[in-house]
Amino acid sequence: MSTRSTRFSDSINRFVTMRRGVGDIAPRIAWEPSIFFLRLSLFALLAGALGFIAVLYLVSPEQKMRYLGPVIVIGVVLLSWTLLSLRRLKATLHVLAVGTWLATVAITTFTGGVRAPMIIAYPVIIMMIGWLIGTRLAVWVAVLTVMVNVIFVVAETKGFLPTAASTHPAMHGVLQIVIFVLSATLIQYLVGAYLRRLTDLAASQAELERAQAVARIGSWAYDVASDTLRSSSRNCLILGVPEGSTWSSESFMLHIHPDDRAVVWVDWLGLAKGGVFDREHRIMVAGEIRWIRQTAEMAFDADGKPVWATGVTQDVTDRKRADLELQISQARLQQYSDNLEVKVLERTRELDDLNHTLDQRIQGEIAKRKAQESLLIHQSRLAAMGEMIGAIAHQWRQPLNAISLVLQNMRLQHSSGKLTDESMGRMQDKAEQLVQRMSSTIDEFRDLFKPGKRAEAFNLANAIRTTADIMDGAFTSHAITLTIECEESIELVGVRGEFSQVMLNLLSNADDAVQEHRPNSPQVGVKAMRCGDRVRIEVQDNGGGVDPAIIDRIFEPYFTTKKDDIGTGIGLYLSRMIVENNMNGRLTVVNVDGGARFALDMALAPVT
Repeated sequence: MSTRSTRFSDSINRFVTMRRGVGDIAPRIAWEPSIFFLRLSLFALLAGALGFIAVLYLVSPEQKMRYLGPVIVIGVVLLSWTLLSLRRLKATLHVLAVGTWLATVAITTFTGGVRAPMIIAYPVIIMMIGWLIGTRLAVWVAVLTVMVNVIFVVAETKGFLPTAASTHPAMHGVLQIVIFVLSATLIQYLVGAYLRRLTDLAASQAELERAQAVARIGSWAYDVASDTLRSSSRNCLILGVPEGSTWSSESFMLHIHPDDRAVVWVDWLGLAKGGVFDREHRIMVAGEIRWIRQTAEMAFDADGKPVWATGVTQDVTDRKRADLELQISQARLQQYSDNLEVKVLERTRELDDLNHTLDQRIQGEIAKRKAQESLLIHQSRLAAMGEMIGAIAHQWRQPLNAISLVLQNMRLQHSSGKLTDESMGRMQDKAEQLVQRMSSTIDEFRDLFKPGKRAEAFNLANAIRTTADIMDGAFTSHAITLTIECEESIELVGVRGEFSQVMLNLLSNADDAVQEHRPNSPQVGVKAMRCGDRVRIEVQDNGGGVDPAIIDRIFEPYFTTKKDDIGTGIGLYLSRMIVENNMNGRLTVVNVDGGARFALDMALAPVT
């Protein structure tokens, strides 16, 4: 159930309860008395009893029996005060009221019955019981008081009552003063309680008005006998009539929309027969159509005839308009959905047509990509072969020069007749050593570039030194100093030949950069260091570094910084692909100390 519907039902129940109010009030008609009121009453009784004893002692000390009454009152006061100190208000009220009444009966018994001065206390006691405890107890006390007085009359007539002693005027005065004080206190409390009740009633009415305003609800009451319908201020506002307006049933029907009058009248007649009246219908307010919801119930007399009806009116115009807008929106949404479905079908047919040629396009793109990859791999192999041939040329240059010198020396000795078998043997051994050295160089290159894709653990220092040996001839011929720093125990996992190709590319690029920049002291350094479970390998030169404008592009395919078309632009691209895709690492470059530093960050081989 919605919050607004809950407010609507709560307002109905609350209004009906207010209309029923007077007949359902409990016998007790006041709130709990204040502590101050009870203390003041007890103090007045105590002061009156003590005053009466004092006057009795001064003017009639011989009337010993008359001390009994004030002593009983003092006992009642002390017991009531004790209960009051314990915050037992209900018990205090009963002891005070009943005890005072019993004390009054006892005193009047020995002071003249219906002629006793204390007889004037009965009305005050009965009023106090009715107001503070309950009307039912007050009625019973009044009945008992009447019975006691009847008994006094009969007893006095028969001569059963003891002869009343003379009462000094001072005793009358003390007794009357106590009664006056108690009466004034009670009146003050009665008036205060009545004013508080009016204040609470006004606050409750204001709260009801606020609740009706928040829930946009008004209330009304209909008197069947006078055919008069009266409305709350909020109900008048909803119906668009001046506040305080009244109608007959027929005049009220004129405010209802003509198309709804028949059904509302049928429901109204059904309500008079004990049915349920709960309907939403339209009304006319200043020429505007508004929607309201009305709920009512009928009260019947003992004969089953309708007496009066109470009901509430809720303005539901905004909800009705929202419902209408929602229906319109749903209709538009359905239309959009239908249009969208048509467009989807059209687009689906277009996609179906496209899918017929999609496979051909994909196969064409795949073929084109494979061709590009094949070309890239072929170019990479050619570049690597060129670098290898260049390295072999550097490695063979020195032994070839030495072989040439051996042959020249052999020719000179032969022409001069100094060639002996011993010298011939020495020169032959020297030439064979040089040829063996050249052959071992070929073996080293064949092992380095041997095909293979099986990843395995390999020693980093050994792999670096083997690659450096290949570049040794080039570095020596270019007067480049190569330094290597690497722990012997570091091992990596991967294809050793691929790693060597990466190192060969980096060292070859360093050689080219140093030759182009021509520093005073050409240097290339390789340094490997552990970093936790990874290793960092740095290849650094003093060849002037990389132009900052293009440093972010040097790992792109076909991008080269070498002149005269001597670079292919794929060496660094393939090096990064090998490191990142095959060896779970990273390859980066920065400019430092007049050169470039290429750094490889790679995972160490797991410890077994």
